[in-house]
Amino acid sequence: MAKAIILTAISGVQAGARHTFVQRTIVVGTDFGVDLFLEDRNVVKRHAEVKQALAHWFVTPLQSNAVVFVNSKVIEGQTRINDGDLVTFGSTTFRVAMTVVADPPRERAVGKADDSSSQNGVPRLGEYLVRRGVVSQMQITEALQRQNDLQRQGRRIHLGDLLYEMGHITRLQLEYALQEQRNDFFTRFHD
Repeated sequence: MAKAIILTAISGVQAGARHTFVQRTIVVGTDFGVDLFLEDRNVVKRHAEVKQALAHWFVTPLQSNAVVFVNSKVIEGQTRINDGDLVTFGSTTFRVAMTVVADPPRERAVGKADDSSSQNGVPRLGEYLVRRGVVSQMQITEALQRQNDLQRQGRRIHLGDLLYEMGHITRLQLEYALQEQRNDFFTRFHD
């Protein structure tokens, strides 16, 4: 079971949006590949970090010009956040909730109706990348969580493209893994 933090926007451009994160570190900002992207002129590229340490969550501004509020008070360094707290980045305020997630998101196997195993189907793209030693299982889980969050926002992105955007893989590594997956697919499902 994984501990998760839920950030629900109660003001700003994202009002009403709900973001659930199971990874231990979340970067907030406007930069390419951050975990929580905020389109806000008052937010800098790498604005803040929300991090879990043991059973507690903390928020820390990452740049000197990054203003972060916790319960309407400006913070200057790492500050603990609790269930029900209000955290503001730029003009967006989030209500914090903490929960336990039974199963982190998983990638479905190609050619298989359920996501429990890839024994009869083609292995998942993430499995190829992990097997090659390109990414860790934790990076796959983080990317899948990000993919789910983006999907809730109406934005669809393939896992490989997301891993590339997050800086976990290169285009060449992605192409090799995809080619290997295509070869296995055609071998296993050739009529």
